[in-house]
Amino acid sequence: MNAVLFGVVTDVYDDGQMVRIEYRAKCPCHSGAADPTREEGYAELAVAPDRIQNAPHMSMTPTRHASVATIVVTDGSGRLSRTLTALDQQVYELASVVAVGSAKGVRAGAPGRSVAVHATLREAIDGVGPSIEYLWIVREGAIPRPDALNAAVYDAIRTEAGMVGSKVVGEDGTLRSVGLVSDTFGVPYTGLDEFERDQGQYDVVRDVAALSGVALLLRRDLLHGLGGVDSSLAPGAAAIDLAQRARLRGARVVVSPASEVVFDQEARDDVRWREEAGRIRAMMKAYSLLTLLWVIPLDFFIGLIEVIVSIFLGRWHGFEFAKSWGWNVIYLPSTLRARHQARSGRVAGDEQLFRFQRRGSVKIARLSSESMRALRSRLPGDERFSIEAVGQEMRQPAFVIGILAVLFVLVAARNLWSDGFPSVGYTLGFPSNGWDALGAYAGGWNPAGLGSPDPLRPLLAIAGIAKVVTANAAALSEYLLGAGAMLSGIWGMMRLLRTWSISAAPGLIAGLVYVAGSAAQGIAGNTHIGTLLALGVLPWALRLTLRPVGEDGWAFASRMAAVTLTFGLLGAASPLLLLAPVPLIGAYALIRITDGNAWRALILSLVGTAGGALLLSPWIWSADFVSMARGGYAYWPIPPIVGVAGVVVVVAAVVAARRHLGLVAGWAGLLMSVGVLGARSGEFGFGTEFESVALAVLSLGAAIAVGIVAHAVADREGGGWRRLVMMVGVGGVTVLIAVSIVIMPGGRIGLPGDRFDSAFRFTLATAGQAEQSRILVVGPSFLLPGDSRSIEGGAYRVVSAPVPDLGEVRLAESLAFDDLLEEKLELIISGETRRAGGELALFGIRWIVVMGESSGPEAEEASVAWRNVFAGQLDLLPLTAAPENTVFVTDIQPVGRALTSAADAWPRIGWSYIGEPAPGRRAFIAENPDDGWGPPPRLTTESMNEISAETGVATYTPDPSSRTQAVFVLVAIMVLTGAAGWGRRRQ
Repeated sequence: MNAVLFGVVTDVYDDGQMVRIEYRAKCPCHSGAADPTREEGYAELAVAPDRIQNAPHMSMTPTRHASVATIVVTDGSGRLSRTLTALDQQVYELASVVAVGSAKGVRAGAPGRSVAVHATLREAIDGVGPSIEYLWIVREGAIPRPDALNAAVYDAIRTEAGMVGSKVVGEDGTLRSVGLVSDTFGVPYTGLDEFERDQGQYDVVRDVAALSGVALLLRRDLLHGLGGVDSSLAPGAAAIDLAQRARLRGARVVVSPASEVVFDQEARDDVRWREEAGRIRAMMKAYSLLTLLWVIPLDFFIGLIEVIVSIFLGRWHGFEFAKSWGWNVIYLPSTLRARHQARSGRVAGDEQLFRFQRRGSVKIARLSSESMRALRSRLPGDERFSIEAVGQEMRQPAFVIGILAVLFVLVAARNLWSDGFPSVGYTLGFPSNGWDALGAYAGGWNPAGLGSPDPLRPLLAIAGIAKVVTANAAALSEYLLGAGAMLSGIWGMMRLLRTWSISAAPGLIAGLVYVAGSAAQGIAGNTHIGTLLALGVLPWALRLTLRPVGEDGWAFASRMAAVTLTFGLLGAASPLLLLAPVPLIGAYALIRITDGNAWRALILSLVGTAGGALLLSPWIWSADFVSMARGGYAYWPIPPIVGVAGVVVVVAAVVAARRHLGLVAGWAGLLMSVGVLGARSGEFGFGTEFESVALAVLSLGAAIAVGIVAHAVADREGGGWRRLVMMVGVGGVTVLIAVSIVIMPGGRIGLPGDRFDSAFRFTLATAGQAEQSRILVVGPSFLLPGDSRSIEGGAYRVVSAPVPDLGEVRLAESLAFDDLLEEKLELIISGETRRAGGELALFGIRWIVVMGESSGPEAEEASVAWRNVFAGQLDLLPLTAAPENTVFVTDIQPVGRALTSAADAWPRIGWSYIGEPAPGRRAFIAENPDDGWGPPPRLTTESMNEISAETGVATYTPDPSSRTQAVFVLVAIMVLTGAAGWGRRRQ
């Protein structure tokens, strides 16, 4: 029932001081109200002319005085006495004043005052007598104006509101709150500028999403019906939670600007994670199940983004994020009970809450704003932010080149947005489920070939984390890593060159050559995606070591933590590249032998290498760096024009730059020379992965030389022959830049076009077969996915259908089942059997794909030989007659990677096999024999895993030692990240 107010004017005075009216009123009935009716009565309304400086404020003094009890929530800030004094000065009579907190704390905060004390807010509310109509909850430190309560009561009665909040201003007159707007996720937003002063611009009574918890006037019967204030929440979150629950019951939530409270924001001491935890709990209590299904996952995703972005802004919110969600998991049963009470008897739905919320995410908007401020701080210009300043900075070379660099990356990586990484060579798509990938890395099964218990490379862990962060989106994780590595490389090169006082514009030019130049294109051509991603980390690793360290012990510890993390990330992306910084910085120290910072950098790099290697556990303990460096053949054909341009740039930098930069240029020339030799060292036994690392070193040296030339050419103090040499060097820089932009048309950050996705997608023609079977891929080794094995001059690989992922790139050491496959292939090649399909079915192989041209003038010798081997088999059917990528399929049944004794095939889902349960049956898993496969009872032979088919699931039990190491690394990363972020913030 709505309130009804009508009356007759009995007295009117010309001076406007008094108006007497007679009225009759029925109070609004809120769900859960204890007193649904009120008596009729009379009231006097007094106009207050002295309060008209902001707006026509009115105070109401009812003849039937609405009784109000005040509850002061203490926080130990030592400001209780000021709050109690302000309450004594209220023109509206208070029925009682009680404090919430410890009796000892109240006595210390208000010496000489006699105040009733309750331990909890719930006790204080329950202790209020039934004659009390309103509760005024005030925080310690708040100083209400003398008429604050009077105005709040008046607006509560006039607007029939269940909750009324005050306007909060700081002691300096700045606005703190005039009601809150929240987003869908419950994040509060004041809508105020940081130093906005109170000039009456918001003085209008209006409905709001939530109210500041500084001063709240609530109807006691409404509060009783809502079950009181949630005492488990921090004050800000509790106020938002209470407002949402009240609105679900049909109550109005308004702000009364005439009720003014002074509150110094510095007095607040809320723990951020508690506010975050309370916000999440408030959502779970108020929203419908349908809304929660999309709000909670999206809020979790936004929180992860905030954690990641905040690292670059000099903060670390990882622990707060984990604690807030962990708290909600622990208190989930309590939240469900509170949810039942909050939504019982509601008269409004989620749409009523959405009416008072802003669109989008407050967190994302805040991060965007902070990121832009941080970016602007890197650019030249003064501190003011105006149209004039923006215009001046837009004309700065750094700003223009920075925008061009971002646009370059967006264009160069555009196809990754829709398609992800192409499936070619050592570049394969990320696993479909990030948690499965992380579980496999942490002691799980290695699926490459016919499987192995050997640890997977850390690059898979990076892919798994990227997948988890992007909620397993199809291509988003690959786009973010690919484009992000390019942007990080450009930015890192700019920061590295700042070590030698090289300005931003030359640094950006150098960064462009670094991530997209001829050497970087060589890495992409080798399809070593890990090294390509590591380009985004390498300059940061050098920058952190070469940058001078402060004398403060905490600063040094923070730097050590950052170095260890960066080196660990470098090694995770490209293990061989982890070994590069020490010799690189060692050479730099020898060139600048009197530079103490250089020798300290060498020590830091040694510590970083050791610490970073430990972060690669459990993989690092089984790593064979020698085999890794010698796999394949290292040979990079140097484009002649690029070679000449590189020599010109280095000579110009060494000869014409200032002495201190000339030494750095000499070091860059040394890096380029070592990189070229390493990239062509196949005759010395080095392989393609070593070649990619050498190209990374070459790219680093070339970029440093380019940055020195670009910086020196703008040096006005240089002249004569030096300037002439520099102009020649600029010609070389122009050539290197021109070569760099050739990756833009492809839109794949320089990677070749897809090969395996188009070649293997035919396996999806029959539903279910792709997930149940394998593909035997044969042909020249350079056309096969990742690592391969050879037999009688030909190469072969076994991969998962429909398309292998990143977890299958690297083959482990050959085991019993691998040896058996090799024996079967030798049997087939020799011609001793004409039923290759039956021989290969044991391994779950349904299809054979011969890669490359197998007929015609451009036919590959290996492809022709393999096609001839399988063309005459009696139980193989050709699926294509094309000369390229010839396909054969077995003509027998059943074929499967996991078969029950009833001949039912189980598909591979993630890193497990899942099918129909078969009580009393056995399942045969076509993986290398290992006792880790289950469930038991199991029987492991030399060539087969036999397990129980009772549950319909075949899983691999992780190695406990490896799993423990992976958890330790995770904890270490969190600790190191926190230490690095804290140290940066301290500085």
